[in-house]
Amino acid sequence: MKLYKYEGLIVQITLKSGQVFSGVAEDYTSALDNTPPRESIFIRDNGMCFELYANDIATIEEIK
Repeated sequence: MKLYKYEGLIVQITLKSGQVFSGVAEDYTSALDNTPPRESIFIRDNGMCFELYANDIATIEEIK
């Protein structure tokens, strides 16, 4: 999954658990910079910031 291409965009992310997040993808972290190694994206949803990991994401799409 190429999460880096969504950085700075307004997105909707659905996790494999069914939980949905919508908001600005504020930051991206590569797998090399995370422990354990897995890429992640930070999303601001309703004033709160969440770090979501690629292996937990079912879908991600840009909202226009």
